[in-house]
Amino acid sequence: MKKIEYYLKQRFPFLMIDRIAMISSDKIEGIKNISLSDNNFSGQYPLSIFWILELMGQMSEILIREIKKEYCAKIVLSKINNFIFEPPLDYVASLKIKCKLDFSFNNHFQTEAGVYLNEQKISGCILQHTMI
Repeated sequence: MKKIEYYLKQRFPFLMIDRIAMISSDKIEGIKNISLSDNNFSGQYPLSIFWILELMGQMSEILIREIKKEYCAKIVLSKINNFIFEPPLDYVASLKIKCKLDFSFNNHFQTEAGVYLNEQKISGCILQHTMI
């Protein structure tokens, strides 16, 4: 958790990623555990579209910071393309979030992100970020 807090400015309850499972030069995988006692989103289905987008955005930001070795710069999400979301019918205990860097040009980045439940993709999109 300390390493995640090193990359992201978000703190509880808005820090969504629980664990980084793998990180390489152009890919990252993280884990988000969901429990019934989580009241961060009381009154809201825990897998709402906004929650899923935030998961993918935070994971992409960690990847960009690791690639650029820029830990203090501000990174903003500038565009979301091709968003898909197929919510699972049953309660979910753990999600895997995967991101891959598609390209970077100067301070502009594009990542392909996906959220998986038992290796089945339930959400995905293309995220474009700008580092300022």
